[in-house]
Amino acid sequence: MIEAMGDQMRKPAAGRSGGGPRYKTWRLAAAVVAAIALALGLAGPAQAQFGFVESESVAEAYKADGTTPETQAGAVPHTAKTVFELESTTELIETSPDKYRTLPDDNVKDIQVDLPVGMIGNPTATPRCPREVFASGASNMTPCPPSTQVGTIALTFGARELTNASTPELSVQVHEYPVYNVVPRDGDLAQFSFIVFSYGPTNIIGSIRAGDYGVRTDIPNISVMFPLIRSELTLWGVPADPSHTPERGAASLAGFPFAPGGHPSGVAPRAFLRLPTECDGQPDVTEFRARSWQDPSVWHETSGSAPAVTGCEKLSFTPAIDVRPTESAADAPTGLDVDIDLPQPTDPVGLDSPHLKDVTVALPEGMSINPAGAGGLVACSDAQLGLGSDGPVGCPAASRIGSVEATSPTLDETLSGGVFVRSQASDVPESGEMFRLALVLESAERGLSIRLPGAIKVDPGTGRVVAEFAGNPQLPVDSVRLRLKSGPRAALATPADCGAKTVDATLTSWAGHSVDLQSSFGVDCAPVLGSFAPSFAAGSAMPVAGADSAFVLRVDKPDGQSALNGVELVLPKGLLANLAGNVGQRVGTARVAAGPGSQPYWLSGPVVLEGAYGDAPFSLRVTVPAQAGPYDLGDVVVRQKLYVDPVTAQVTVVSDPLPTIVKGVPVRLQKLAVDVDKPGFVVNPTSCEEMTVGGTLGAATGQTAEVRTRFQVGECQALDFEPKLGLRLIGKRQTKTGGHPALKAVLGQADGQANIRLARVVMPDSVVLDPENSVDPAMVCDYDASLRAECPESTVIGTARAVTPLLDRPLSGKVHLVQGIRFGPTGNRIRTTPSLLVKLQGQVDVHLYGRTTVRKGRLVTV
Repeated sequence: MIEAMGDQMRKPAAGRSGGGPRYKTWRLAAAVVAAIALALGLAGPAQAQFGFVESESVAEAYKADGTTPETQAGAVPHTAKTVFELESTTELIETSPDKYRTLPDDNVKDIQVDLPVGMIGNPTATPRCPREVFASGASNMTPCPPSTQVGTIALTFGARELTNASTPELSVQVHEYPVYNVVPRDGDLAQFSFIVFSYGPTNIIGSIRAGDYGVRTDIPNISVMFPLIRSELTLWGVPADPSHTPERGAASLAGFPFAPGGHPSGVAPRAFLRLPTECDGQPDVTEFRARSWQDPSVWHETSGSAPAVTGCEKLSFTPAIDVRPTESAADAPTGLDVDIDLPQPTDPVGLDSPHLKDVTVALPEGMSINPAGAGGLVACSDAQLGLGSDGPVGCPAASRIGSVEATSPTLDETLSGGVFVRSQASDVPESGEMFRLALVLESAERGLSIRLPGAIKVDPGTGRVVAEFAGNPQLPVDSVRLRLKSGPRAALATPADCGAKTVDATLTSWAGHSVDLQSSFGVDCAPVLGSFAPSFAAGSAMPVAGADSAFVLRVDKPDGQSALNGVELVLPKGLLANLAGNVGQRVGTARVAAGPGSQPYWLSGPVVLEGAYGDAPFSLRVTVPAQAGPYDLGDVVVRQKLYVDPVTAQVTVVSDPLPTIVKGVPVRLQKLAVDVDKPGFVVNPTSCEEMTVGGTLGAATGQTAEVRTRFQVGECQALDFEPKLGLRLIGKRQTKTGGHPALKAVLGQADGQANIRLARVVMPDSVVLDPENSVDPAMVCDYDASLRAECPESTVIGTARAVTPLLDRPLSGKVHLVQGIRFGPTGNRIRTTPSLLVKLQGQVDVHLYGRTTVRKGRLVTV
């Protein structure tokens, strides 16, 4: 952008010669840097190495006397001066032994200067000269209005052959020009321009660098025709100050005035330059880079420093914050509006307001991350975000969850952009690396792209959300407006209880202030809030008697009611599972819907049959990978105990508590869907009587709901029923009259037949119970003990073995003689003929009770 001139220049210091006589000086880069820096609002010390005379590099701000450094933090200096000098050589002209000439050793091609972080310039402090007006000037003059001038520049050029160059000092020329604030081109933040006599316009282009967001100035492609040696740029802290009137518009060539000064500004005074607002005791460092036309592949670097600023305690920091959810109802998805206001100084030339450093916002407990917000969400990777890079932001549109705007007193326009979800970098919710955000503020017109990383720290036990944006840029900002999107897939959810809620915030400044603030809002009670009346449905997918069928379960909690937390089911009698060969196998799928609102987030995982768990012989293990959108919260495992009633073989399912919070994210479980659908695993009852599936559902708030739904299968008439029973009395010499034979009974039936509901055996009249043995207390189990299946060994009168295709191994056990009891009308116990208890044990326990009576002289067992 600097073709005519390139930077700023100065004359070489006299008395420096070497080689024949060789004279080296440097002072170009500093002036250009200062011009850019101050033009952009940053000013700082300049020292460099490439072709620069380090001892001549200056970058300082001064008080009104022009010599005392200004070090008050946030102050408006009277002037800021940047000086640098390029290495040059002064030598005698061979054809004129008494004449001298001075030229730079190399021709500068590009100069880049990084100003100290926090050095601020305000390009809007003066009117801007239109580019076409500036360009319409003559080779040494410009018609820009005096109100647009922001300083002066003195440039020292080498002279090739001057008849009067009888001394080294006379072999250079010093030109002085006004520097104007010019309307920048699209994509440039600021432009400060001057016209070099016989060379034309020179532009200093300012930008905000990536990373620390300090000011960077660039002067690219400086003309090789410039024999530039020294530059001295002076920028005015308040350009409209009358003290600068004598210099306003003035220009000179080689010490001879060719344009008079004395032009008043004609506009109200406003601060153009301000010093940093961080008092860390460290000098403010300016970094210089330069490369030459002779070797453009190598950048030469140097740095310089200015005195540290002091007096941060004199600055005023009075921020305000307002935080409001977009939804007022309890237990609902919600967006969030955050407004931060940072009052700027009312005195246009007074001390600055310190720059905002850290923002910490703690949402009220109960206001949490909304699981439903993961629907359709993707993450922006670190590479796509490009922190510290000046490349384009490549975050996917689906990673944007809100918008953000910011205004600055140094910009005419509002910066706008988005709030993006960053990729997960940890599985520790309170670390701030699991849930990460980024604010991106951009202005294509001004070439600005500011990327602010944010850490979302979540309490793993309560889900309380604390957002932290630390180390914000040292740039002036007077307002920030953040809007997180609302709707069913909003990122947040309101508390599940109503009433006044308080947001706690802490804002700190780079000057060391820390201000604690609060913002309050109300949450409205919904009519169903706190209630718990979920809908419930369960049954066989194919309700055909004896058929293999999937078993389905559906629980749906109306939105706004308490979250589902527990499940206990009692299955119908005869609804069985084929356990043989299925332990450790996936037998179905569970799906859960998490989050409030109309579009909860669905997650699913396998249902696996497991062995014993706790006091239950079998169990189910449901493993749901909590992978919601871009987040991986690990596997959520919930076990269910499977109890088998030993008397009825009826199955009861008791689940462990369902999770209410996972990795700091309250689940707010709305819906549960279970499909136990492995072929051949679930077998329907063979009874077509109307039955029920019932149980108890629990809420996270402690309530319970008794649920029940009708269950019935059909087509029982299509089932065969052809059981076979074989009875035989055995025992050597015991089958005669008075003997005590053993009885062997074998009952069986083919697969696919109706189950045996009742077996009634009538013995021949020649077989009776021995009254002596059947009444002996030592040989008869107490009735109450038999109900507990706790009969002593002395009551054992036989053994039993049962084989079923539903189990891997047969059941076996002992047969006990049990005290016969029936109950009278008043509940009194009446002794009857002894009964039987067949206590089968194995993978499950089954207790068969046989009641014996005597009918028409014959022993009957049912």
